[in-house]
Amino acid sequence: MLLPSQSSIQELLQQVRTQSPFYKKLYQGLPEDVSDIEQLPLTDNDEFWKACRETPHGVMMGPFNDGVVMRTGGSTAAPKLTYATRSELLRASQILGVGLSHFSGLVPGDRIANMMRHGSMYGGFAYANAVLLEMPLPHVHLPITGNELPEDAFQQLVVNDATVILSNVFTAVRLADWCRTNEKVLPKIRLVLYTGEAFYKDLRPLFRTAFPNATVHPSMYACVDSGLIGIPAHPPLNEDDDIHPLYRSAAPFSILELIAEDGTSIKEPGRKGNVYVTHLVKTKVPMIRYPVGDIAEWVDYKQGTFRLYGRDNVDLKVGTAHLDLPTLRALMERAMGSNVIDSFQTIIRRQGQSNTITFRVAGKKPENPEMIKKILEGGLTMVIPSWTKNRELGHIGPLQMEFVEMKDLVVNERTLKLKPFIEERFGEDGSVAPQEKKDPTDEIAPTAASTNGTV
Repeated sequence: MLLPSQSSIQELLQQVRTQSPFYKKLYQGLPEDVSDIEQLPLTDNDEFWKACRETPHGVMMGPFNDGVVMRTGGSTAAPKLTYATRSELLRASQILGVGLSHFSGLVPGDRIANMMRHGSMYGGFAYANAVLLEMPLPHVHLPITGNELPEDAFQQLVVNDATVILSNVFTAVRLADWCRTNEKVLPKIRLVLYTGEAFYKDLRPLFRTAFPNATVHPSMYACVDSGLIGIPAHPPLNEDDDIHPLYRSAAPFSILELIAEDGTSIKEPGRKGNVYVTHLVKTKVPMIRYPVGDIAEWVDYKQGTFRLYGRDNVDLKVGTAHLDLPTLRALMERAMGSNVIDSFQTIIRRQGQSNTITFRVAGKKPENPEMIKKILEGGLTMVIPSWTKNRELGHIGPLQMEFVEMKDLVVNERTLKLKPFIEERFGEDGSVAPQEKKDPTDEIAPTAASTNGTV
């Protein structure tokens, strides 16, 4: 992996130690000549954003008077503001533009529908727009946005002869479901480039119906707050590149680290760790050994290739039982089959003195829902040791299932990403339903889904 030079790292560290109040305090007492970032302490996410909310800004280096302010977060955390100078955004867009030109499957002349979410200062559409403007590959940009109703988006795609869709996963899912429901297809779409969420095997039948000639592939691994982290390691080649994509780090423009639970840096393949990034392009608000919030493992450290395994901070805790999204998806696929379920959500409610878990499934109601619930219950008993105990003690009630249309699934209003878990036990002010007490062991914890920590 081509890492930044020691001199460039030293230069950045000298700048942050004199110009950023947060890093000046964090690095107090360290030797002046540090050039190996593994000698630096890891950045604490909560302390970092606490400093960002200070007035004046506690992390930023100097005044901010030329650039863009964007909103980030909101899917798994409270929304935050992130800053980038014009030169930083230009350089980051150029880097990703080159990556997309070579490794995403795009070809000269593609007509790319930018269907990222727009509005409320959310950065997805703005960032994608900047990247497409700087991409060296000749193309036509169709700024449709992900805000359009599916029927309107379909019309725009048809009228403008779109060949590529660039969006988060659920925006494309919503469009595909509308196509299937209304017996429409988009045969000219040959490539769906996703970001922001993971793509799952059970979505393939739906996409094949709506986009019969399309290949599904990741576009980037990036976050609005922490910037570009990785790009696809190669154009679409293998059957499972859609669900198990291989990424390459954005070195030498940033340093990607996988950190073990003991705080050491992982370099061997096949061992999962938390993703941390150090940016040498996005430096106005410096991020050094910054926790992205994802889990990954190296495939080849020297080549900088890695695979993502979702968020490190999205799961459901009920009583003492933890339910993570990958486990739930695997159980659901085992119970219903990959060709039946398109998307689903897990809802937790309070009934009587028990918490109940409801699987809300976008799909046709099967003939044997009770049998499916029995299979799911058995699967949960096998993979979650505390499940049986919680059921016997009455902390968790019998499983429930709902079968709905795709439009009935709940999404994040700002990002249009699907919400994997929905909390319905408490009121808007956090109070428990009347005559019921909140069990302090129950929570939806921000712990391995994304999904990607992405745009």
